[in-house]
Amino acid sequence: MKGSEHMEPEVNQTGQRERPPEEDRQEAQSLGVEESCRRLSGYLESILDNAGEAGLDVECLAPPCRELGKALRGFQALAEELVSYSTQLSKGDLSQAVPESGSGLYSGLKNLHANLKHLTWQAKQVTKGDYAQQVSHLGEFSEAFNVMTRQLKEREAQLKAEKESIAKQADILHSYNELLLELTRKQREWIIIVDV
Repeated sequence: MKGSEHMEPEVNQTGQRERPPEEDRQEAQSLGVEESCRRLSGYLESILDNAGEAGLDVECLAPPCRELGKALRGFQALAEELVSYSTQLSKGDLSQAVPESGSGLYSGLKNLHANLKHLTWQAKQVTKGDYAQQVSHLGEFSEAFNVMTRQLKEREAQLKAEKESIAKQADILHSYNELLLELTRKQREWIIIVDV
């Protein structure tokens, strides 16, 4: 079966498998396990520092380390996506889609994204005068938001009371003005008698 593509490796006189020449070349060009481990460690550190700039030639690693190198490439892609998503979220971009990745690394950001979307809706309700909106899921921010809505409600009630008071004063002034005008008109009819 020497003519077929998938040849079984031949066994030499010592009982060891003989490898095709391309495997020998590939392994000759690969690093030792110790150096491969150093490179993998450096690669992981560079992913954590700046995932977008990290790089690794997996094929130059020792054969036992290549699978780990490939897994770290997958981790790098996840880290790049996580950085992009969190950066957009930190800028207030709530229109972006939540990543589909099943990674647990996203759970906190997904919750934050959902909370911010709901908070945005609540803030819009407050702008429409619905001061009953309360936030309970964002720690210190919740307390500040709730105090703000309570103060807005109190201030609106105070302004309404002031407006009503001013309207009453305006009505009183208007009636006094009408009375003065009536008195002025009738004054012409009055006869003033002065005793000399």
